Amino acid sequence: MKRGFILSLGIVLCFALAYFLNLTFVPEEQFSKIALNKHYAFHLAFSFLVCLLFFGLNHHKKWKEQLGFIYLGTFFLKLVIFVVVFQDLVKPSKSLENIEVFLVLIPLFLGLVLEVFVISQLLNKTDKK
Repeated sequence: MKRGFILSLGIVLCFALAYFLNLTFVPEEQFSKIALNKHYAFHLAFSFLVCLLFFGLNHHKKWKEQLGFIYLGTFFLKLVIFVVVFQDLVKPSKSLENIEVFLVLIPLFLGLVLEVFVISQLLNKTDKK
């Protein structure tokens, strides 16, 4: 339980740090043009929910062995929901500068790395038992 709290707090802190670094270094018109705050909120919420899901599934013997495969499904679901929620951003007619594409992908990859880290910690803990 304590470990789960620490990992969850780490996720929130990493997203907060990345968000405030972007606020500091990205011009405000670019930041608001692509609604970067909504991207961070979406990826933080989804990553947090995925990690909570895996903390819960890790305690059920039936699902413990399948965590890696379940994660692949949640990642696909995350991409689908992202495209639906932010469909105006991913339309082919929308022209984004390279820096804007990079800024949109930062929270996605940050969430991906943090989710994989948490799941690998859970799987390593499972292997040691």
